[in-house]
Amino acid sequence: MRDFDDFVKKQRRIFAKTYATTHPHEYCLKKETDPELFEQAVMYIRENGYKEMFYTKEFTCFNSWPYKYRSMWAPLEETILINRTIISPSPECNYEKEIEKWKDYKKIR
Repeated sequence: MRDFDDFVKKQRRIFAKTYATTHPHEYCLKKETDPELFEQAVMYIRENGYKEMFYTKEFTCFNSWPYKYRSMWAPLEETILINRTIISPSPECNYEKEIEKWKDYKKIR
């Protein structure tokens, strides 16, 4: 992918309500963008990222300050979203502070 950051910045984001209090994040959907560019972005994350456990599943993550992008574990053709969260400043994440960051972030969007 020629410019990963440019692609992800242009995507419409949806706040993930399911993990709002435990792991606030947002995601973009493949069906709302160019599918070929979306798959290139997923491959970029997978080829340049690192492995990280999220609950019981292993994901591939890629950091581009101030965000961490996470690809689904599904095969490329079945991957329908890319998650994005703010990079935590410390290994022990304070979710209350993360939620406040997201509230502030959503106000300026």
